Amino acid sequence: MSTETIPQDPIWLARSTDPETSHEAAAQVNMRASQAEVLRVLRNCGPLTDWDIHLLSSNGLVTRDSKPRYWSPERLRTARKELERKGLVEWTGEEEKLPSGRYARVWRAVEKGIER
Repeated sequence: MSTETIPQDPIWLARSTDPETSHEAAAQVNMRASQAEVLRVLRNCGPLTDWDIHLLSSNGLVTRDSKPRYWSPERLRTARKELERKGLVEWTGEEEKLPSGRYARVWRAVEKGIER
C-alpha cells in the first residue's frame, strides 16, 4: 500500500485534458467532508460495499447551515479510495453481490479510523 499523501488541491481532481466543466466541478469538491461521510457510514453501519455506502450516506439531508449535502456515488467511491490510501479503510477480503448481479468488495474502517 502506498503511503503517498493525497493532494487536497481540487485541480488534482481534473486532468489537464478534461473540459472546463470538469475543472469547475473539481473546484467545488469538498474532499474532507466526503471522506468524513464515508468514515461515518462505515463506523455506524459496519462493513459495506461502495454501493451501500452511497445508499446509507446522508445525501440530500439538510445540514446545520441548512444547505443540503450531496455526494455522487463516484465521489464517495473516490473518497473511500483516498481513505484506503491513508490507511483508514481496508478491504475485508469479502465480496457481496449487488442488485446489478455484479460483485463488489466489502470495506471497513480500520481501528485507527474508528478511534478518531
